[in-house]
Amino acid sequence: MGRRLPGPATPPVRGALAVAGGGCMVSAVRQARGHGAVMNDDTLIEAARRDPGAVCALALERAGRGELDLAARLWRAVLGAHPGHAEAAAHLPAAIRGLLTAGFGHHRAGRPEEAESHYRAVLRSDPDNADALHLLALIVGPRDRAEADALYEAALAARPDFADALYNRGRFLITTERFAAAVPVLRRLLEIDPQRPEAPNFLGMALKGAGRGREAAPWFRRMLRLDPGHVEARLSHGAAREIAGRAAEAIQAYRVAAALQPGLDSPHFMLGHALLKLGRPGDAAGPLGRSDRVAPGDHRNALSLGMVLEALEDRDGAEAAYARATRLCPSSGENFTLHALLRLRHAFAWPEKPRLTAAAGPRVVMSTLGRNGRFGNSILQYAFLRLYAAEYGMAYEVPDWVGRYLFDGNDPWPSAPLSVLHEADARFEDSLARRIPLVYRNYDLLGHFCYPTAAMARHRRLFRDMLSPNPVLRPRLDLAMERLRGMGRTVVAAHLRRGDFGQGPFWIAPEAWYQAWLEEHWAGLDAPVLYLATDEPALVEAFGRYRPVTLADLGVPLPGAEFYLDFHVLSRADLMLISNSTFSFTASMLNAARDGGEARRFLRPDRDRRCLVPYDPWDADPPQVFRPPAGPAPRDSTGHGPASA
Repeated sequence: MGRRLPGPATPPVRGALAVAGGGCMVSAVRQARGHGAVMNDDTLIEAARRDPGAVCALALERAGRGELDLAARLWRAVLGAHPGHAEAAAHLPAAIRGLLTAGFGHHRAGRPEEAESHYRAVLRSDPDNADALHLLALIVGPRDRAEADALYEAALAARPDFADALYNRGRFLITTERFAAAVPVLRRLLEIDPQRPEAPNFLGMALKGAGRGREAAPWFRRMLRLDPGHVEARLSHGAAREIAGRAAEAIQAYRVAAALQPGLDSPHFMLGHALLKLGRPGDAAGPLGRSDRVAPGDHRNALSLGMVLEALEDRDGAEAAYARATRLCPSSGENFTLHALLRLRHAFAWPEKPRLTAAAGPRVVMSTLGRNGRFGNSILQYAFLRLYAAEYGMAYEVPDWVGRYLFDGNDPWPSAPLSVLHEADARFEDSLARRIPLVYRNYDLLGHFCYPTAAMARHRRLFRDMLSPNPVLRPRLDLAMERLRGMGRTVVAAHLRRGDFGQGPFWIAPEAWYQAWLEEHWAGLDAPVLYLATDEPALVEAFGRYRPVTLADLGVPLPGAEFYLDFHVLSRADLMLISNSTFSFTASMLNAARDGGEARRFLRPDRDRRCLVPYDPWDADPPQVFRPPAGPAPRDSTGHGPASA
């Protein structure tokens, strides 16, 4: 059997129940239950040991009242004390079935909290119940990947040929982009149930996501033989044809899908993108426009129209489309990257650089750089790629991203595509630190790469060098710092991120924590000046007593990269008060490694202590690996709280 999942711990009942004996103990159980007390299993087992018949009678009474959880625990206690007890053995399965049936009823009715309570009750009495393990995994999956993984593993360990669990496990792995891991799960499902609806399509999606597009195509065709009108399989088949370089077949598949379901945006969207990739932006405009009309609130449609308009050299139209995409989804890395790139290209006189490709030999690629999270995430991903390539003497390649303009270098561009390797399917951190002998060569690396920075600490000089500012931008950056240091001798830089942030692990620290630190330490600083880096201008007033300086006050324009001026100031400050964000965290990594010394102090928000605490940027966890708070995310005095992730 796989890992067992214990139910919630319950405190022991104190007082009379703990000292009662024989029938008195059973009476105490009745009395404690009647008064709402919570009984632990040791207490129930002791009662069952002394008088199993009375406990069974109490269980039957409670079951008749619909208290199946307590009844099951009572019968389980009897079996724990007397394993061969016939009455308890006869009644316990029915109570468990009743709990499971009631939980499933809540589940189908859209009441997941009630369903979860019942499934966990089943598992307290029957830890190997495959149905409860599987159904609970469906509920917890969206909020806790680790627990869902353990539940699916336990369900399949208890019942290896459980087709429903295999199906949902495969879907969950695809949803969480662990495509390689999904492949054997879905293959096993199809061995057990070859006619399972949707399974061939999901296996094709898993193979395609794992970079095995040629193997995926037959499964999409199989899905279409089972259901010729299956739009998703037809789109997936078209995507597989695109990967195989058979663009005409892909376009035809998308046209058929659009005809089958014209009110669905995805066929028009994929058709438009295929035409755009072929260098036909004029032809792509129609399908992408239709996709936008069908789903006007989808930021990807606005983004795609921006790409079309940029290709048609309509810069103003493209910028407006990218701006709309960013408004619709501020947290999208791709929206951020394409919008910033368009503005950066035209904002400065960039020197010509030769277009490099990697030299022959082993290489690593990161084709999603700039699309998988915003600037701070991109920094960590780019840094990992560069440091990993350097550690093992490999070449590296990256696509167009803002770092090509912001930093002083000339990165090789992607050449021949490589198989995708997701960080969930590899041990990248251990490999970089040489804790294992594995070396991942000739892969397209995918993930967030938010690993504890100690693994990269010995590479901090390379980290600093590869992220040094572009000479084109340096005069403006130096001017900004000169003006800021003219206002005070100690630069205190605080980062308070708000607008595109606030879900799950990306919790928002209240400004009160920053105010408390400043109130305690400000008077002891040498001629301090507060720089406030924030996407919420209203916060300036909250720090008015410190006369904060913002980006606008420095009077140094940086079109397309205004965010980079904030980043640069953070990386040069004397004291840093960061947010729960990779943006300021990565700036502190540069600050700790900069020429001319290190910042005197780094502080970050701590959700448990509810204040700012010191940290070492080169021996800490980036924010993305934080777990969500146990309770509601903290809210500040202005009511800020969870926003878009």
